[in-house]
Amino acid sequence: MIISAVIAHFVAVISPGPDTAIILREVSKNGFASGFLCSIGIGLGVTIHSILAVYGISLILFSISTLSIIISMIGGSYLLYLGFLSLRFPDSNLTANQLELGSFLNGLITNLFNIKAFIFFISLFSIINETLTNNMKIFLPLYFGFASFLWFLILSKIITTNYLSKLWMGNIVVINKLIGLILVTISLLIFLNIFI
Repeated sequence: MIISAVIAHFVAVISPGPDTAIILREVSKNGFASGFLCSIGIGLGVTIHSILAVYGISLILFSISTLSIIISMIGGSYLLYLGFLSLRFPDSNLTANQLELGSFLNGLITNLFNIKAFIFFISLFSIINETLTNNMKIFLPLYFGFASFLWFLILSKIITTNYLSKLWMGNIVVINKLIGLILVTISLLIFLNIFI
């Protein structure tokens, strides 16, 4: 059962979604260091989701329909905001500390307010929770967080290899606008799911 949960998480984490889009945004704007910090934010978000799910808190939050709508609205609004920033404004006027904090927070906030992450971890832990020991309830959230961090760190590294980096930097304006459009599209899909 634990192996199945690990495989399910791996498939979910490598599937393109808001976390992948935000990593692409951070790396395209500020390089590997921003991808690294964004990966830490995502990993922390996954750890928090897992802890909330393993102790049933996520299920309580998600069962309150107004609260799940608010979480979706915050997540969608944040992605929309980042999408417009990618389309319109460069980050070149920010200090190194602001870029670092921004990359970390973008990863954390994007993941924390991703309603699909709520649903995934609620579903996952509702299936395996009864089979978990107290030690596993501590270990699994840490594992899922670290595995997520590691995947997005590897993705950041791949994108910033010499060959891809040259291609990337040569088309940076177009890539930033494309990533902005992806983020805006994801946010609009989130809003459609809320209201339809």
